[in-house]
Amino acid sequence: MFGDPFLNNKKWETIKIGECCSLKSGNSLPVDKENEGGKVLYVKVGDMNIQGNEKYITKSSHMVSENTAGKGVFDNGTVIFPKRGGAIGTNKKRLTKYPICADLNIMGVTPKNSINSDYLYYYFSFVDLGSLNNGSSVPQINNKDIEPLIIQKPPMELQNKFSKLVNQADKQKFNKVLNSLKYTENMLKYKC
Repeated sequence: MFGDPFLNNKKWETIKIGECCSLKSGNSLPVDKENEGGKVLYVKVGDMNIQGNEKYITKSSHMVSENTAGKGVFDNGTVIFPKRGGAIGTNKKRLTKYPICADLNIMGVTPKNSINSDYLYYYFSFVDLGSLNNGSSVPQINNKDIEPLIIQKPPMELQNKFSKLVNQADKQKFNKVLNSLKYTENMLKYKC
């Protein structure tokens, strides 16, 4: 739909991530606050592996209050990924479905008005995080590594159309899995 994201064969306007997105790192919380309960997911890198979090962050092993989350909240539609240690090599990226709080080992990129969050997520699916780390003994990604990345900026109408198609495809996949589970349950009932 948009052509090659790095060759820009469709000649879209381009912009730096730092100009069209906000970048933010997670916060370190006191251990006694990490699972105090509350309404806000406190996401750690390991939570990206929880079943159901393959694309969207919807679950966490920790919950915090809005007060504890404070200014450390990542908005809905933020692309998050590991920013420190060996987890960078896993190249995981996730999209927040609603506001979350994240620990210090996570970085978030939140689109501003000219970029759609689904479009940004798929852009990052082409970015190799391992190639961005600073090369120190403990790999790390900082704002200065993300801000200069160039992203194509197709018209917002086209980005929104893309987002709608992606969400329809996600729903169809979910429905196929659900139908398959129902079919399996029925087969097991009648087999016994």
